[in-house]
Amino acid sequence: MPSSPTDQPRTPRLEEIRTKEDLLPWRRADQLTSCALYWLPMAAPPAPEGQRKWQIEFYDRLTAALAESRGLRAESFLQMKTLEPNLMNDFLRFARELNPVMGLSRKPGADLPRLPTMDDIRPMQQNQAGFNFGDWMGDYSYWFVAKQERRQRELFFGHGGMTTIFLPPDPKTEAPEVNIPPAVAEHAVFKRWFSKDFDPSAMHQQSYALLDDFLEKSVKYFGAGLEDDPQYPGLLYVLPLLTTREFFGAKPETIGEWFEIFDGYLTESPSDKGALLALAEDSDEMIMDILLAMREEGWVYPEL
Repeated sequence: MPSSPTDQPRTPRLEEIRTKEDLLPWRRADQLTSCALYWLPMAAPPAPEGQRKWQIEFYDRLTAALAESRGLRAESFLQMKTLEPNLMNDFLRFARELNPVMGLSRKPGADLPRLPTMDDIRPMQQNQAGFNFGDWMGDYSYWFVAKQERRQRELFFGHGGMTTIFLPPDPKTEAPEVNIPPAVAEHAVFKRWFSKDFDPSAMHQQSYALLDDFLEKSVKYFGAGLEDDPQYPGLLYVLPLLTTREFFGAKPETIGEWFEIFDGYLTESPSDKGALLALAEDSDEMIMDILLAMREEGWVYPEL
C-alpha cells in the first residue's frame, strides 16, 4: 500500500459534479453552520491497524494541504490518561526526541476534580476495588514541541488520545539560526553530549516554540473560571476537549471565539465513536480532493 503523501491535492475537472458521497468515509454535520464539522467512524481504541494507517495517511495530506492553501501549521497533543496500558513505553523511550510539555486539557467550563479524601482512598489502602486514581486526576495532556507530526501519529495515534490543532504562523516562534563553530562541533565533549536526537539547533528552535501566542491565549480563554485554583498560575496551556456534544451545544458566537484561538481542530473522540475534524472555513472541496487522490492510489478505509 502506498504511504507517501502527495505534494498537491488533485484539482477536479470542471465537469465533475460532487455529492456527499465524495466525502466518504467522512460525514459532514450540515446542520451546524458555525464551522465545518466532519466525523469519521472509528473502532474503539486501540484502533485496527487498517484504520490507523489510512487516517495517518489522510492527516499527512490534510496537514500539507492546510499549510499550502491557508498557511496553517499543526501542533500535536496527547492525553496523559491514554498512555496506559499501551503507550507508556514508547512515550518514555522517545520523550527526548519529541520533547513533550505538560499542560491542562479541559472540557469548556469543567471544574478540576477535587482532591480525594481519606474515605475515598481507603479502598485502595485496603486493596479493595472501587478506587480509580484516574477519576481524581484532571485531564492533562502533553504538547509535542518537536515538530514531527508523522512520527507522533505513528507512535500514538489510534489509542483515543491524540489531538491536533491548526494555527497560523507566529513570528515569535521563529528562532534565529544557530552557528556552531566546526571546532566546537567536532570536539569530543560536544559529540558526547549532543547527537541527531539531541541536537542543539533543534533545542534552540524548540525553546522559541514556547513563545507561541496560542499558549497564553488558550489559558486565558479555555482556562476561564480556574483563576482561583492553585494550579492556574503554572498552566502553560489549556487544550479544549471538544466532542460533538460541545459543538452542538455551543452558541454560534462561542464557536466563533474558539476559532479565534485556532483555525482547525482534529481529535480522536471515543465518546463519538470516531474522529472529529472542525475547520473554520468550508473545506469540502479540499477534503474531496485528498480523498479522490487516495482512492486513485488504492487507499480504502476499512469501516467496521
